[in-house]
Amino acid sequence: MSERQKALSVKGVSGFGGLIGCFGMVFGFVFSSMFFGMGSLFLWMIALQPALKIWDAATWVETPCTITKSEVEGDESYKVVVEYDYEISGKQHSGNQYNFFSMSTGGRTSKERIAAQYKEGTQHACFVNPSEPTESVIDRSFSSSMWWGLFPIPFILVGLVGYWFVFFGRSKLNLAERAAKMQQEAMTGSQSGKTFSPLSANRVASLLELSNSDYDEEDLFEEPGPVTLEPDASRFGIAIVLFVFATFWNGIVSIFVFQRLGDWLQFQFSGFEDLFLVPFILIGIGVFLAAIYNLMASFNPRPTLILSRQLIPLGSSAQIQWSFEQGTGSIRQLKLVLSGIEEATYRRGTNTYTDSETFHEEILFETTDSLEIREGQVSVMIPSETMHSFQGGNNKIEWTLQLKGDIPLWPDIDTKFPIRVVPHE
Repeated sequence: MSERQKALSVKGVSGFGGLIGCFGMVFGFVFSSMFFGMGSLFLWMIALQPALKIWDAATWVETPCTITKSEVEGDESYKVVVEYDYEISGKQHSGNQYNFFSMSTGGRTSKERIAAQYKEGTQHACFVNPSEPTESVIDRSFSSSMWWGLFPIPFILVGLVGYWFVFFGRSKLNLAERAAKMQQEAMTGSQSGKTFSPLSANRVASLLELSNSDYDEEDLFEEPGPVTLEPDASRFGIAIVLFVFATFWNGIVSIFVFQRLGDWLQFQFSGFEDLFLVPFILIGIGVFLAAIYNLMASFNPRPTLILSRQLIPLGSSAQIQWSFEQGTGSIRQLKLVLSGIEEATYRRGTNTYTDSETFHEEILFETTDSLEIREGQVSVMIPSETMHSFQGGNNKIEWTLQLKGDIPLWPDIDTKFPIRVVPHE
């Protein structure tokens, strides 16, 4: 079965479709701004501002103070409240800042231990800003609660990714259509006596770079005999990368989870704080499960594909042999697919866009027979009206053979093998 279409064929958008696209841009911008704005605000409030205060308080003057109040406030999330009096330059002052982290968090027991150290009427040291005697603090060191300052970062990243999609990631008119249109305009203009700027001509030439490309002799040189194809990615390598990310992410999240674990085991929940933790826990679980999935997939029967020739000219054929290193009893169905994909990168104004389109897809072989799954051979013909493999500055044509194996209750086999297609013989 073969499905073909013009590469990078994208229809123009107008009327109601354009209105929908405009609404989508506005919605995406507002949505991204909410995440970026709130993330930046919280990052400043619970991370950057306290960090700057800690840095500044390193030069504050140590001063004796008398505790007038010490307790833990809060019902679902808790905060240490300490009030004290101190004297600077013969003047009495009062303070109520225990540390620079003002956010209420879980873990009442640990906060009660802190409050017990500052009993009413006892003498302790506090630190006073010499340039502003009314500003003081008891604990000017970094506390574990300040790790909460990292949590706005994913919200900021979501906002930045959203901005990227709004301004740079939207699909535009494809290069082929634009080039053809400009060529037609140029021809029409030439016939009617109109002139066009060099910029338009350069843009047409740039867009047509792909179709005018040529291979040199080295590109067309082919060693005789078959070649063993290499897969484009390793599932085990992907699993390792995901495991590293999951370890880093979950290691940070676990700091806050352990702070709340005691209350959770007693079925005591803090509405805002626990709700705030949920998306970070889910992301960590999702990445870990993805790593497990790819690790499981790495134990699948490993396919080997042998192509009868290194280079396949347009309009020519080649033989493909496949086999598996391990047993294939778990594979219920096997499918071999030939795909041709075009990628085009271009600039519009100051923005860069990349369009990708599958211009040819053909199922070469499909079977449920166990003997045919284990090993087999099939012929592949590259359509003569398509485009050869190409790697340019802004354009790319890639041909792949994709082997898909259906395994019940287990990650499926899905391996891609790039091949090289050259111009006509």
